[in-house]
Amino acid sequence: MSRFHHFRHGYAAATDWSGAATMNPSFAPGARLYRDIDRRWVAGVLAGMAGHFGWNLKVLRLVVLVAACSPMFPVVAVLYALAGMILPARSALATEQPPPAPMG
Repeated sequence: MSRFHHFRHGYAAATDWSGAATMNPSFAPGARLYRDIDRRWVAGVLAGMAGHFGWNLKVLRLVVLVAACSPMFPVVAVLYALAGMILPARSALATEQPPPAPMG
């Protein structure tokens, strides 16, 4: 066996380190990025990004439009198409709770 192998196991035994990562019990996954199909113009990618990151949707659309009119058009088009295919769609109307049933 190599010298490193002996060193590694000697260190683990001396420090009671098993090598396994421990889970943080307070871990909660963050919000996921979705396409917003309620405020979309094309596929909802920009509306979803604006909602997720808290950006102004009109400014984001203007920035992407300017970038698409520049020589960066192929890059913008490919990235938008990939995001439209990869990101799941979500409607804000579908995530709302239904109204309570009338009593009586």
